[in-house]
Amino acid sequence: MLGLVAGPAMAPGGEPEPAAAADLSQFQAGRIITDELFFDGGAMTAPQVQAFLEQEVPRCDPGALCLRDYGIVTPSKPADAACRGYSGGRVESGAQIIANVGASCGISPRVILVMLEKEQTLVSRKNLSWDAWAWKASMGYACPDSGPGGSAQCDAEYYGFFNQVYNGVRQLKRYGISSTFNWFPVGKTSNIQYHPNTSCGTKPVYIENKATAALYYYTPYTPNAASLAAGYGVGDRCSSYGNRNFFSFYSDWFGSPIGYPVRGGIGTKYWALGGPAGHLGSATGPEVCGIKDNGCYQEFQRGAITWTPKLGGFATWGGIRERWRATDFERGPLGYPIGDEVCGLVQSGCYQTFEGGAILWSPSSGAWESSGATRDRWASTGYERGPLGYPTSGVVCTLPDGGCYQGYQRGAITTHPTAGTWGTWGGIRTRWGAIGFEGGVLGYPVGPEVCGGLSGGCYQNFQNGAISWVPSLGGWETYGEIRNAWAASRYEFGMLSYPKGAPSCSGGICQQQFVRGTIVQPVAGGPAYPVWGGIVSAWNANGGLGGKLGAPISWEQTDGTTTWQEFQKGKIVWDVASGSASVVLN
Repeated sequence: MLGLVAGPAMAPGGEPEPAAAADLSQFQAGRIITDELFFDGGAMTAPQVQAFLEQEVPRCDPGALCLRDYGIVTPSKPADAACRGYSGGRVESGAQIIANVGASCGISPRVILVMLEKEQTLVSRKNLSWDAWAWKASMGYACPDSGPGGSAQCDAEYYGFFNQVYNGVRQLKRYGISSTFNWFPVGKTSNIQYHPNTSCGTKPVYIENKATAALYYYTPYTPNAASLAAGYGVGDRCSSYGNRNFFSFYSDWFGSPIGYPVRGGIGTKYWALGGPAGHLGSATGPEVCGIKDNGCYQEFQRGAITWTPKLGGFATWGGIRERWRATDFERGPLGYPIGDEVCGLVQSGCYQTFEGGAILWSPSSGAWESSGATRDRWASTGYERGPLGYPTSGVVCTLPDGGCYQGYQRGAITTHPTAGTWGTWGGIRTRWGAIGFEGGVLGYPVGPEVCGGLSGGCYQNFQNGAISWVPSLGGWETYGEIRNAWAASRYEFGMLSYPKGAPSCSGGICQQQFVRGTIVQPVAGGPAYPVWGGIVSAWNANGGLGGKLGAPISWEQTDGTTTWQEFQKGKIVWDVASGSASVVLN
């Protein structure tokens, strides 16, 4: 077999050398590829092989033939100890031949693709003619390096793409099942030549598995240090390249050959995400099954794929995966992922949906889950586009009376068994915090923030009152009898307008200032009375609550001509016609 061709840069026709992504420091002479990967005959379907070929060569040169477009009438082959035979007699594409031969002989189609590339750069070449040498000796089968200068001496009996693939793959399988092949025994050390020139010497190699032994039977040379240091390039006069190139091509295309197989539903998702060249990188462990709902998972360099029969497979990675881990993966409240990570949200954010909710991530907020009633409420506010922004914590259930909350960039959502689940933000939340949140006089919120009030005002109801906010005044709470009086006077739409300070109490009397008046509760537990208009001006002029009239003890009354209001120590009479007030003491 052709073990002396350096790599793609050496191929006829000027094909470009691919990026040398393979880490050749990981090359192990005694374990070039695992048996699991090598003998996985179902690793790729024919459509998957075709898609791979089209990815490598989007189109052939005009008038040329390349493997992605190759087709031939295939012959039939009888079954034997190595392969299950081949049912031909029809035109089949190169991809179909590769997949079908792999399935028949139990050799991975990925291995076949790599062999075709390392022997004749047949995967990446796009300028071949129909009668090119690459088709005749596609797999380098029956082409020992026994010619002058170590050149290949190919047997014409095995010329042709199908003959090469079928017989070459069958031979790879035979190496592991026939006692005839015994000079590279598994589990023992063999002295393997660096080069056909015996003066280059040998390397003692402990061969760990059948797959590696098969590669040495096929190409009986191991790369020297110069070969490994050269990447896809040329080493020194004693360098060989076949098994080095096998490792490099497999690594660049399919991930580490000394890693773990990726198959089934997880494999389908993995290759849809770009395989080892995609975000996940190479597998770092085997597929593990037997988890919740007959699920399976497999870990990769930069994440994992989780699969269940019902949901299919989805990948998780980065901050979202770490947060899912913190909630106990599929065993936790979120369950399994049901969608891929989606990015492009505001603030460069991403999200991923799960059975029980979602996880959101942004560079500034980190990754946090969103679920249940809290998520429903967040949705009603516009998710991350709304006033709350992204979550900045999980749900914390340490509040009084069985309450919970979740923090967000610009507020929080609070849940209570009877008050419900509501968001608070902005000036209203700032004021609620100033008076002790749910532990303060207002308790928990019982409704959403409602805007559209007078002068651009907003309000939010709580268990024991409300907070009203307006740009010019900020947010202030109203509760108890003072709030009842304000309500009876039509809130901000009435004579008083908005509150402009907090309620205050002294000596058993409470009062609260509003834009155009005051509400006073003269007796604890008793009703409160508003004072406004000309009467409040006269009252304030006479010392207000601490003056000679004391606190109001009635609502303002009128007979159409005169308006008056009773106080503890007298009354104020307002003459509507003259616009003047008089004070009458008891």
